[in-house]
Amino acid sequence: MLILTDKKTAPTRGFFIAFLLFYSIMFVDIYYSLLIIYVMKSQFSFENLIDGWNLSIKPEELPTIIEKLGTVFDIPNGLAPGMYVYADGLISSEIIKNRQIMAIVGFISQSKVLAVCLQQTRLNWSSAYVETQLEDTDEMRNGQEATRILVNRVRAMGFNAEAAEWCFEYDQDGVKKHEAFLPSLLELGHVFSNRKVIDASLQALHAELLDGWYLSSCSYDFYNAWKLKMSDGTVGYVGKNLRADNCALVRPLLDLTSLSLKKEDNTFETPKEILPGMYVYTDGLIYPEILPNRQVMAVVGSVSDTEILAVCLRQKRLAWGMFYATPDLLKRVGTDKEEIIRCPHCGETLILHQKSDGKELTRLFIRHTRNVINNKIDDKSQIATSAAWCYDYNLDGVEKYSAFLPSLTELRAIYSNRDAVNPSLKALGVEILEGWYWPSSLYDSCHAWKLRMNDGTIKYDKVWAPEYYEDDCYDMNKKIYTRPVLRLKRLP
Repeated sequence: MLILTDKKTAPTRGFFIAFLLFYSIMFVDIYYSLLIIYVMKSQFSFENLIDGWNLSIKPEELPTIIEKLGTVFDIPNGLAPGMYVYADGLISSEIIKNRQIMAIVGFISQSKVLAVCLQQTRLNWSSAYVETQLEDTDEMRNGQEATRILVNRVRAMGFNAEAAEWCFEYDQDGVKKHEAFLPSLLELGHVFSNRKVIDASLQALHAELLDGWYLSSCSYDFYNAWKLKMSDGTVGYVGKNLRADNCALVRPLLDLTSLSLKKEDNTFETPKEILPGMYVYTDGLIYPEILPNRQVMAVVGSVSDTEILAVCLRQKRLAWGMFYATPDLLKRVGTDKEEIIRCPHCGETLILHQKSDGKELTRLFIRHTRNVINNKIDDKSQIATSAAWCYDYNLDGVEKYSAFLPSLTELRAIYSNRDAVNPSLKALGVEILEGWYWPSSLYDSCHAWKLRMNDGTIKYDKVWAPEYYEDDCYDMNKKIYTRPVLRLKRLP
C-alpha cells in the first residue's frame, strides 16, 4: 500500500509517531507496575494492620472485617495466653504431673477465650471447593460457626471439607469430638499476636510449634481459601484442593467460653431465661448452643409469659390449600373479637376476625378436609395443603401431629425475632426465614393472608394456584413458603 505524503508535513508526522510510541511504552510500564503492586498486595501482614494499614478482603472489604490487633483487653480471672488448659477444666500456668493437658490458652478478650490444640496436620481446605455462604463479616470472625456450617453442608451433599472436618472430629489429648474448630482468619491473627508465649508452652510439652502457613475457615473465592503465616503474620490465599505436600497446616482451636458453660457432670439444664434463637432439643432441653451428639429439632421463635413458639428446621413451597372455605368453615375459624394490626412495611391498618391460635386453626382445617376416624383424605380435591404438611411433619425428631401452621398473629411474633432466629438456623446449615410465608389465617373464602419475613409486609393471596408449587416458577412474589412451628409449655 502506498502512502502519499507532502514533504512539508513529513517531519510533523514523524514527530507525531514518535510521540505515540513514547506514551505507549509509558503505558505498558505503568500497567506492569500496577500488576506487580497488586500481586504484592495479595499477601499482607497483621503487623501492618496494627500500624493502621488498611488492606481489604477480596481485596477491598477487609478493613470492615479484620479488627486491628494490639487492643488492650481486661484479662478475666487472671488468665493469660500461654497457660495450660487441662482436660478436667483446670487452667494453670504450670505443668502438673499426672494431669492431661489438652490445649494452650491462645487469646483472651472480654467475651472470648481461645485455646490452641496440641496437634496439627496438613490437609486440603476442600477437595470439592465448597463454601460456607456466610456473610464475610461472620465468616471472618467466627471459625466455630463456619466449621459447623461447612461440615453440615458437605455431609448433606456427600462432599468433603477436609480441614474443617478434621478439626470438627478432633478428639486427641482429652479434647472431645465436635468441640474443636478450624479458626477464622481473625482468630488466627489473634493467636499470631501471642505466638511467642504460646510457642514457649508448646515447646515445654515437646509439641509442634506454631510455624509456617496455617489454613483458616475463610473462603477467599470459589477456588482459594485464606491462610496466615505464623512466623511473621503474612496473610495470603491458597488453593482449596492441593497435593498433600503443598497443603497448609491445620491447627484446631477451642472456645473455652462455650466449654465453661458445661457442668462438671457433663449435663445441661435449660436456663431460667429462654430467649429467641435458642436451640430446642428432642429430649426437651432448650440451650443457647449447639451441643454435640444431641438432636436439634427447632429454634425458639417467640417467647411470652405463658408459652414458647419454636420454628422447625424445614420449609416447603406449597399452595395454602386446594379448596375454598365454606361459610360454615369461615364461621368456625372466626371470632367475635377483632384484632387490629398495622403492616410494618406500608403502614396499612388490617382487621382480623379469626382465631389467633394456629394450632387450633390447623386442626380445624384438618378435620374439615379429612376423615377423622381413619385419618384418610375423604376427597382429594379438598386438601388443606400447608396445614396438612405441618400437621404430618415428623423431621429432625419432631413427633407427628405436634407441629402446626402458625396463625398470622404468631407469624408476626416470629418475624419480630427473625434477627435472633436466622443466625441460629444459619449455624445449623438450614434455610433461614426469608421471603413470603403462609399463616393459617384466612382472608376470605378463597384468599389467605401471607407475610414477608424480609420486612414484615402483610398481604393476601389466592389459596389455590398451581404456580405456588411448580418447580419451574421463578417469580419470588409467588414463592410462598410453609414453615411448621411447635408450641412449648413454659415451666413455672
